[in-house]
Amino acid sequence: MSDKILISTIKILFIFSLISMLVTNSFSQESILNGTSSAGVVGAPVKFNCDYNDVLGMPGVEVMMHYGNQADTVFNDIPMTLMDEDPYYSFTYETDILFQNTLDILCYYFSAREESLLVTQSPFNADDIFPPPTYSYADMIEDPEGDTLPGTGGGWLDITRSGITYSDSRIYAYMSNATGEWPTSQGYDTYFFYCLGFIDTSSTNVWFFSMVYVDIPFIASPGLYKLSLIDTSFYRIGDIDYDISDSNLHMSCSIDDLVSDPDWNGWPQADYMVSERVTFTASSFNIYINDFTFPTFFEPETQFLDFNDNTSPDIFDYTVTGDEDTGLEAIINYCDPDNDLPLVRQLNFDQEFYNMGSFDHFYSDTSEFEYILSWPGYGWHYFYFQFSDGLDTLQTMLDSVYFAPTGVDDCIPLSDEFILHQNYPNPFNGCTSISFEIKQAGKVDLSVYDIAGKFVVKLINEYLKPGFHSIIWDGYTNSKQSLSSGVYFYKLKVGCKSVTRKMFYIK
Repeated sequence: MSDKILISTIKILFIFSLISMLVTNSFSQESILNGTSSAGVVGAPVKFNCDYNDVLGMPGVEVMMHYGNQADTVFNDIPMTLMDEDPYYSFTYETDILFQNTLDILCYYFSAREESLLVTQSPFNADDIFPPPTYSYADMIEDPEGDTLPGTGGGWLDITRSGITYSDSRIYAYMSNATGEWPTSQGYDTYFFYCLGFIDTSSTNVWFFSMVYVDIPFIASPGLYKLSLIDTSFYRIGDIDYDISDSNLHMSCSIDDLVSDPDWNGWPQADYMVSERVTFTASSFNIYINDFTFPTFFEPETQFLDFNDNTSPDIFDYTVTGDEDTGLEAIINYCDPDNDLPLVRQLNFDQEFYNMGSFDHFYSDTSEFEYILSWPGYGWHYFYFQFSDGLDTLQTMLDSVYFAPTGVDDCIPLSDEFILHQNYPNPFNGCTSISFEIKQAGKVDLSVYDIAGKFVVKLINEYLKPGFHSIIWDGYTNSKQSLSSGVYFYKLKVGCKSVTRKMFYIK
């Protein structure tokens, strides 16, 4: 009987793991949720942003923020709204929260879900409490009661809820069932398995790892197991902690046990990992799945906001350049050691305020903000920049720029020439090639604008070596929106010098 149970167990986990891999392999290995906030201030709104990278293709997604103070015994949930500020914040969700009471450190995390798919971060179990209190888990995909397969075992095999969290050294998870009981056997030849599994999505290996609560004398005990999707080999690689309290089954495994296994790719090993829950029954006569859940995509990530400590951000290296064909471009660098988002990000140009934007929303390592406005005309113009992280406000000195018919007088030109070739084909339908040559290494910006001077798409924004360069443009914006037929301009900027050419798009 023992051989039959082990072989059948391997087969059933193999089938379950294949289903998981089919779901997982459809997605790119990118972080899905990236969030931050403005500085923590009591008595004033704090803004929270979350970039949702929709690698899952989830329709009707709802992005949520979950937050709680250190002394709280519950996490509050608040829905977030899509900013939809193309092109800089096309996939950024936001919410404002007014905190009226004194706070120390706020813990918060994000989730995105639709009916059957969930991506979630979680709270952080800093003190390695086991079992963790229920509120310190992030909920995983719920499972309806009464959906066990026909003819299978009792309600204890009917999974209803589950959650996950982590610490520096361990992963924690729990499961609830329809009865609150967790028997491991019935009679002398029927055994029940309760599994909570992970797939390492960053690894090229095909392994399924699972915390398993089971007790088959002399054969299998509670532990951390791994299953090969190649040959269905099945190994116990570590112990687990397990506890049944408040009708929930809690399990915890050591991250070191995962990391020390050659088929697990470090920690944190991926931008996300996939977790699923399954129960099944094994006997000398049969083996069958009782219940299983939809996968949850878990990112071991938590954000913290310290209301008692704030480091002031910095703004630096600004430029204002332009020409009559493409309009005016203002650029400034913003850096915040706390990674606080700028609550205020404004350009004041000729006494008008404009909200600037950045494609880079990681502010601790410097983000470039820019704004493009229509041509203001020749002559003197006055401007300054103002930024605030919600607590500290920064403002540059009032500055001026003079536009002459030959260009911007106070901009330092390149020490050498560069060449921007006419795109080919032109006119084009579908794709066109844009080529240029630079004779000196430097920061290169290649952007497209419509006939009104409105920014359309950024094709290149990086440091390039001298020589010939070429890029293909497919007629779409950064947010993958198709453009209408018409006249467009492409502008090459190297240092403070730029050149613009005209092209025709025929759809």
